[in-house]
Amino acid sequence: SFALKRKDFRRTKNPIYSFAVTGKDKDYLCNLNHNNCFDLDSPFGYLIKNHAKMFFIGMDYKDGFTLCHVAEQTVGVNYRILKDFSGSYIDKFKKKSKVNCKLYVRNLNSDVARSMIDKKMDKVLIKNQAYEKKIVGGIILNLIDMNKAYKIMKHDLQNKGGLVYTI
Repeated sequence: SFALKRKDFRRTKNPIYSFAVTGKDKDYLCNLNHNNCFDLDSPFGYLIKNHAKMFFIGMDYKDGFTLCHVAEQTVGVNYRILKDFSGSYIDKFKKKSKVNCKLYVRNLNSDVARSMIDKKMDKVLIKNQAYEKKIVGGIILNLIDMNKAYKIMKHDLQNKGGLVYTI
């Protein structure tokens, strides 16, 4: 990863779903002990609480907006389950330890292939001043307020509004 080659970036602890972070809260995020990838006690929760922005370069956010899994887990959708994983983790000091993590995964007994975000989400995010899109030099750039987007997706899932849907 480009960011991890830079000395000002570090990787968070979760071995399944980690973040490359920098900035004033880098140490806090890198020392955050959490074992549930999409829980509100994870870096996602911190980013939501602090109105962080998610920046997408070269792709439409709807094709990779993992924040929807946080909303799905909060709501408790019936097409995903919390699955336990265990394995070895090597920390920044090269120390190896056994870790256990939970990930909210697709339930293989359901007929759901994946979660999708409807194109109408753009207008809802814009209306809520949570989305900016630009094309620079032919490259698509998306900037999204994670707090507002999370609340919109959570409400949508609770009310079966169709902005977040499955195929």
